Amino acid sequence: MRTEEIQAIDKARRVIEEIVASHYRGEQALPSVGPTDFGFLSTDLQQVEIQLSEEDKQWSRLRAGLQMCLSTASVALDVSKTLMNGLADLPPKQREKMLKKCGDDALAASEAAKHAAEVLTGQERPETDAFFEVTRL
Repeated sequence: MRTEEIQAIDKARRVIEEIVASHYRGEQALPSVGPTDFGFLSTDLQQVEIQLSEEDKQWSRLRAGLQMCLSTASVALDVSKTLMNGLADLPPKQREKMLKKCGDDALAASEAAKHAAEVLTGQERPETDAFFEVTRL
């Protein structure tokens, strides 16, 4: 149908997949040991340790959020491609089935995006630490 547009969607999805693949570590998050007793440290060192712990949590949220956002974008691109790629030529029953699948996939992407937002804003902890290596600027 719209060959150039479909090719652009394919290219965008490949770029996203390349980003994910180039940063994927396949490693699980380091388990959180929970609150640590810094009581034996001086007040200054306690503050440094607390700040480092908070920064680690932020980087974990960033990495997980990035992975979730890219995955969500990839699903959204798949749905868009399906919608653009010949649904008009299908018989009505088959078209309805494909529209339902696209709707289900779009809803799943929406829920994943909401989860990413919750992780990024700190409302929810990431389930796994990141699949991305993030370099601090």
